[in-house]
Amino acid sequence: MELKLKIGIQTWGSRGDIRPFIALAEGLQASKHDVTLVISCVDSERYNNYISSNGLKIKIVGTPVMKDKMVLSRIIQKVYNTGNPLLQVKLILSRLFIPIENEMYEAAENLCKNNDLVIGHYLHYPMRIASEIFKIPYISVSLAHILIPLKKYPPHGFLNFGRLMNSFLWKLVRFVLNITIKRYSDKLRAAKGLKPSKDLINDVWTSKFLNLIAISKELCPLQAEWGNIHKVCGFFDMPKDVVEEKIPEDLEKFINAGAPPVYMSFGSMMPSEITSQKKTIEIFIHAAKIANCRAIIQASLCEETGFKNSEIIYFVKESPHTLVLPRCKAIVHHGGAGTTQSAALEGIPSIVVYHISEQKFWGDQLKKLGLTTGVISRKRLTSKKLGKCIRDLLANPLILEKSRVVGSLMKKENGVQNAIEIIHSTFHVAK
Repeated sequence: MELKLKIGIQTWGSRGDIRPFIALAEGLQASKHDVTLVISCVDSERYNNYISSNGLKIKIVGTPVMKDKMVLSRIIQKVYNTGNPLLQVKLILSRLFIPIENEMYEAAENLCKNNDLVIGHYLHYPMRIASEIFKIPYISVSLAHILIPLKKYPPHGFLNFGRLMNSFLWKLVRFVLNITIKRYSDKLRAAKGLKPSKDLINDVWTSKFLNLIAISKELCPLQAEWGNIHKVCGFFDMPKDVVEEKIPEDLEKFINAGAPPVYMSFGSMMPSEITSQKKTIEIFIHAAKIANCRAIIQASLCEETGFKNSEIIYFVKESPHTLVLPRCKAIVHHGGAGTTQSAALEGIPSIVVYHISEQKFWGDQLKKLGLTTGVISRKRLTSKKLGKCIRDLLANPLILEKSRVVGSLMKKENGVQNAIEIIHSTFHVAK
């Protein structure tokens, strides 16, 4: 007899934190489970009108978290001007998570009351707390493996001096996280009558039951040291039948008019304030000229800034990555987990301009794999530096070929289906 589950899923963040959970929820719903997805988006209302063809139930909570785009732009700028990763996390949590914490917890409670199983974004401690109170199985989903300890490697940013030193460094990182970041979840736990958690990584961010790592094995090989809790599934890519739109006719003409362009986008890290965005666009334009390449520049205020399309530059407010990226030669981006994997999946190399430490981690991972020539700090970004990286990248056949190989291997994976099979196996659900 088939066992179908009622499953509640909850996520918070920007586009890269939302889309993988829509993909997973749609996959589970298509597998005949009864799924409810709760979304809290930091910067956009784009998901408020999302309609599922599979009957997935979607609830929107506290969206957008930051309604004032100018304030959001200042927060983002303050985040990347802060070099300390801990201060970056504290700033993001205090300004973009805590303001809707109660709303998210209430939604998490409702999910726990009405479902057999709940799944949450690894940062989403309200869901973790609610699952503990209601004694319901909880699965976490990691979109990056930067804070999954491994004695084989040191924490990101430290030199590798061997397993013994790496073990010590991970203990040090845990200690610092526990005295600086854990207090946010502990405060909510206290309000709900629970004792403080022992460890942020193990008891807050990672399910003790099952943690799904939504990353391709090409970028994150499974490590034996992780045991049975962590499962590398593959990228949670959006279903092809829910791609938001077609390529606009004018953009199609631009792409066909010459050599494959370089796509340039900072995604959710693009400044919302017009003067700052204009400066960023100018860096992109001048870098494209230095690299002697055509470019598609994604900028929400491209019309307001007064820039015009030309034979070598085309501006878009948004575009469907799954359709546009395969037509491009390379991509310049901020190093978000979603954009990094989308580019790798489509077989094109990246240049990462990181704004926060996790984005630098992704840039360093791509460099280690030979999929980039450039990992640049946003604070130190210049058109000259970016142009040289693009030029070097386009002239490097080894990186271009390696990107194509990795992309072809990733296309053979099905992260959502792998995750579903793991869930079925864990809960003994018949196929």
